[in-house]
Amino acid sequence: MVVLVVFLFTRPRLASEFLNRSGLTLPPSLFGWFAAWLGVGLGWLELYGVIRGWIPQSQISSSYYADGGVRWWSYAACIVLLTPFYEETVIRGFLYRAFRGSYAFLPSTGFVLLVVAYFHWGLLSRPLSFACIAAVSVLVCGIREWTGSLWNCVLFHAAYNAAVTLRWPFYVFGLLAVLPLCARTVGWRRVISAEPLLKHDV
Repeated sequence: MVVLVVFLFTRPRLASEFLNRSGLTLPPSLFGWFAAWLGVGLGWLELYGVIRGWIPQSQISSSYYADGGVRWWSYAACIVLLTPFYEETVIRGFLYRAFRGSYAFLPSTGFVLLVVAYFHWGLLSRPLSFACIAAVSVLVCGIREWTGSLWNCVLFHAAYNAAVTLRWPFYVFGLLAVLPLCARTVGWRRVISAEPLLKHDV
């Protein structure tokens, strides 16, 4: 539903135009695959913070985990697969690109970080939690900036969420499974610039 609202708000003439603007037409790349492991590392850091009591345990996640079965796996699938897709489409596919039409990389990333912080306000009560969320937001903006592919952003976000939600075999084998798809493209090319976007983009 959120992706549909963004689609209508950008007023594309064709669905392919929306996909192209948002970066969904560029495939994931080997660079994005390696960056996803950085997302796993940040997820481990967050888990370490939870274990040490530096970051509060998510009550929602704990509740679903306690229920187990279909309820838990439905929740995990949503967090690892669905949430990264729609959040990245809205934030990096549309919002970040709109800011880049008028501002340089750092201010645009800062504006996006403020939006992300607003929607994750409940997770920002501890310094390490804020540092992890800020690092993820900045890194994903950098991935969008330098590769152009939104799929790289989704892969990073999914790997991070998987690392804080699932046991390690699931995301390790998951990343290994998508490696052949990512290996077809190196994906290090700067495609976002400070040049103004088309007027109907913003």
